[in-house]
Amino acid sequence: MALFEIGTILEDPPAALWDSVREYAGIDDREFFSYFAGKTRGYAIGIENVQEFDEPIDPRATIPGFVPPQSYCYVDGMARGDY
Repeated sequence: MALFEIGTILEDPPAALWDSVREYAGIDDREFFSYFAGKTRGYAIGIENVQEFDEPIDPRATIPGFVPPQSYCYVDGMARGDY
């Protein structure tokens, strides 16, 4: 788990956005364009100053009413707190 600051936010048509982020996106072009299918604009959020935690933090224990962000997903075992 980690903490980071939001960097530059990009807004562009998907093809132009892909040209800007392809090296950093962590997905291939098929996944990228599938995600933005039918959209005329897309957004990408830069990540800066990443600080990894020595021990994971359960956000539900520290943030009342915590709800994961839209694209959040659990890795096997993480949903049960097996970290």
